[in-house]
Amino acid sequence: MPRVNEQAELKKIERILNIIVQLSAPHGTFTIDGLADAFYVDRRTIMRDLSQLAALGFRLKKKTGIIDKKRILRFDQVASPLAAPLGFTEDELVSLYLTREIYTVLKGSHFEKAAESAIRKIEGLFGEETAARLRDTVKVKTGPIRNYRNHSVVIRTVTEAAINRKKMRIGYSSASSRKHDVFIIHPYTLLFYANSLYVIGYSEKHREVRTFALERIGQAQSCAEPFTICRDYNEDSYFDPFFGIHTGEKETVKLWVGPEYKNRIKNKILHPSQRSVYPRDGSMEITLTIAGKQDLFKWILSQAGAVKLLEPQSWAKELYHKASEIMRLHASATI
Repeated sequence: MPRVNEQAELKKIERILNIIVQLSAPHGTFTIDGLADAFYVDRRTIMRDLSQLAALGFRLKKKTGIIDKKRILRFDQVASPLAAPLGFTEDELVSLYLTREIYTVLKGSHFEKAAESAIRKIEGLFGEETAARLRDTVKVKTGPIRNYRNHSVVIRTVTEAAINRKKMRIGYSSASSRKHDVFIIHPYTLLFYANSLYVIGYSEKHREVRTFALERIGQAQSCAEPFTICRDYNEDSYFDPFFGIHTGEKETVKLWVGPEYKNRIKNKILHPSQRSVYPRDGSMEITLTIAGKQDLFKWILSQAGAVKLLEPQSWAKELYHKASEIMRLHASATI
């Protein structure tokens, strides 16, 4: 049998564990006197227990309420070592809520619903008060977003096929030709880019790896036949040549940034191949080696005259025509 000292130590351990449980409850109403009565000890013993727990990181919340003119004791769940029984740190919890906010750009998809469901399960572990504080801590403001509500079934089918490495038959509407075609793809990777979802995969029709916008997939059916990923495909390096996600022939691109806009641009990394020089006139010249021009054109136009495309000349002419079309559409605007 345990000796007297061992029995006392076991009782102390049991008491401290129970204090952790009681004061971690989101709606507990224990006071120091209440704990002393519950464990048949005096106030000083409870105070020592709380001091030992504080040294381990279990800090009491500052504002919890009063009962019978005595302060209610509760541990700060975000700051405590538990930070919810799963052992989340404060940074991890904030990151989870930031992720939850980011999923709003996938509104209507099963990703949004799954993320919300997971967060709700976690919230059940540490109570509404802490959950409300975390929800108020991080917010995400997005630009225009796509509504994936009508594509939820397609997105789920693509996701499951990619996870299980199954071929898919898709009906796809091309943005350039506006043709609707049906063919087999091997879905490799789901990509989230510029508030939109894409699937990267091998197209049996085109005999190459391509990127497909999920909102243009009108129908998707998983096949029983499995696939293996091409040996030369690497999801980390696949987009290295691209400025964005659109493919094309690799070109050397030169950009000019005026002196008044240089400070706005110089700290941006537009592409891993970027090289910058600074002429004496205060301007900035950027050289890139990239494949695909559509995303580059969008970025240059978004800079409202701060950036000029110098080379290649064929791209500069094409961009000029796009800018002219924008001006033509707004020619009737009152100045």
